[in-house]
Amino acid sequence: MKRSLGKSVTKKIVSVAIAAALILSVATTGVLTTSASDSTGVGLSAHALQAYNEHWSYVWGGASYGAVDCSGLFITYNGVGGNRTDLLGSSSEWGYVADGIPRIHGLGLHQPYHVGIYIGSGTAIDARDENSGVVYHDVYSKPWVEWFKVAGVSYPTTGWVLFDGDSFYYENGQYIVNTSRTLDGVTYYFDANGVSNIAPPSSAYSQTDYSTATAAPAPSKPESSTEPEPEPSYEESSTEPEPEPSYEESSEEPEPEPSYEESSEEPEPEPSYEESSEEPEPEPSYEESSEEVSEPESSVEESSKEESEVSKEPEKPKFVTLTEGNMDETIADAKITEIQQTLAKLGYYTYEVTGYYGEATTAAVKDFQAKAGIEVTGNVDEATWNAIFADSAPVKYNSYKSGDYDEEQTGIKDIQDKLVALSYLTAGEYEEGKFDGNTVIAMQLFQSANEIEATGEADFNSQLVLFSGSAVENPNAGAVIYGMSGSAVTKLQERLKALRYTTDEPTGIFDDATLKAVNAYQKNAGLEVSNSLSAEELKVLYSDKAVKSEDYDNLQVGYNGSDVKSLEGDLTKLGYYEGSITGEFNDELETAVQDYQKENKLEANGVADDTVRNSITKSIARQGSENAQGIITDTASVANEAMSGLATSKTEKLSLEKEQSDNHLSNVRNMLYILLGLILVLSVSVVAAMVRSKKRMTKAMKKAVAQRHANDNIRKF
Repeated sequence: MKRSLGKSVTKKIVSVAIAAALILSVATTGVLTTSASDSTGVGLSAHALQAYNEHWSYVWGGASYGAVDCSGLFITYNGVGGNRTDLLGSSSEWGYVADGIPRIHGLGLHQPYHVGIYIGSGTAIDARDENSGVVYHDVYSKPWVEWFKVAGVSYPTTGWVLFDGDSFYYENGQYIVNTSRTLDGVTYYFDANGVSNIAPPSSAYSQTDYSTATAAPAPSKPESSTEPEPEPSYEESSTEPEPEPSYEESSEEPEPEPSYEESSEEPEPEPSYEESSEEPEPEPSYEESSEEVSEPESSVEESSKEESEVSKEPEKPKFVTLTEGNMDETIADAKITEIQQTLAKLGYYTYEVTGYYGEATTAAVKDFQAKAGIEVTGNVDEATWNAIFADSAPVKYNSYKSGDYDEEQTGIKDIQDKLVALSYLTAGEYEEGKFDGNTVIAMQLFQSANEIEATGEADFNSQLVLFSGSAVENPNAGAVIYGMSGSAVTKLQERLKALRYTTDEPTGIFDDATLKAVNAYQKNAGLEVSNSLSAEELKVLYSDKAVKSEDYDNLQVGYNGSDVKSLEGDLTKLGYYEGSITGEFNDELETAVQDYQKENKLEANGVADDTVRNSITKSIARQGSENAQGIITDTASVANEAMSGLATSKTEKLSLEKEQSDNHLSNVRNMLYILLGLILVLSVSVVAAMVRSKKRMTKAMKKAVAQRHANDNIRKF
């Protein structure tokens, strides 16, 4: 116990001494640099990863192997960085993190009073503080402000690099992602993190790290023959893992994660620490005294190699199954915070990292287990832990680009449904399960509104934001944008044709011709010329307030309407147009307009502008006047002819009339004669009849008288 505490105190004293020396150096010279011709971005990343895997301590002002502060983490890699008090100012190239971090291993990261190292794939490492030590984290979980290229470090431009056992391919100064390349006859596929599915030949690498091979040798110790340089716990043997007692007894030193390697039995302290009760014996591998300790040195070297081979493995708890309700504070080796951070990085956990195993963490674990093919329990057991921290851990979101089709219609459909919910995509205006043109545009709009590089591809990081609770809804919902297709575009094209900004038939595709018409409308209406019309601008376009085209009254092929119909009627009256009256300005009507223009000495362009139509109106009026004059002339001519012929034919006419009158009188006389004859005959007949009737009556009367006398005589008797 005393021996361990003594070693811890010694380590502190040495670290403080080194820090003081560094501070003095900076104070007197202002710069702490060392030249390094082979310092690379991949090497700096590997250096930072090694510091994390070996649990380097944080010491203010520290810049020695195993004990560093934030800038000391840079300096201990071949002295790179330039002015230690202003690494950002020493850089030749930098930018803002908010605008995106280039895909380059080994970039520096800066925020006020702190720096870190970007190691690619959205992760970073920094020496944070005495409690945290060297921290590995999601780069966006910390408020970094600027990225910068570290002074003294060379960065790849083109070719293969090897980092942490993974192969990356650089083009134009950045490693490529979500794509494939055929190189030397072999096709390589690169995921969202830029990792190749297969490794190239070892001779292909232009830059190679050393973090997964042999650890970098420790720098020389401070000049002291009595005190050895403190050694962290990573020097323990990998064949019989036993933590150094000093880390278990001191609260000042960072405690290692023993749960991966500790057995259930009490570990034995290393023999070298028990040989003296007064002074801890230094680690043989770094001992620079004249004494020869060959056997311990050999064993340390072997353990160092073995530990370097497994340095990539994440630190595990004691395989105590973690369940809902656990907290980091209640289970010493339960890394719930780390689980949440890693699941967030993989896309399963979208909430605040709390260190508490609640419902959200359980749901995220279940999602991960289902994706990884592990029994879905919602608990983190040994198998789940190993799967979460494995290099091959499955991400929740696959990347999609234009033209991709999801046979199961789950991934792309989920993206489309979410884009519809956020008003970036219109329901029914896309092919479900296919990353079509409208989906690409919707993704670009989403990325722009959420301050993501607007590539239009649904990469992993974009989906993380899309399915998070912080995704921003479309601030310009209802807009029609270049490249879109569907009914909204058809409606736009019909309106633009009605306003005569185009003569093309609607296609439903917002193409270059439609964009030209839109831009003409925007310019004419005093709007900003762009590749889209907002919902408010469309509202005006579809109203009576919409500004007509400057060529609205210049009737031409493709136009239709009542004014075109009137033009057809006018040219028909003038004899230039013989087609049907339809109100459609077709080729036949254009020819009629050209013929009229030629005969009236106008430009024969087939366009009936104001000049042409005014001329046609005058021609119609002139034609009407000429027709009226012709009628009057014809009438006068007939009258003159009648008057001239009247004198010559008067005698003939009178003679004819006299002859006709004489004939008529003769006929009348004859008729009278015949009538008188008939009357005479009739009169004679009547008289004769009357005489005969009188005689009969007289005779009858006489007879009646005689009969009466006879009757009287008889009565007398």
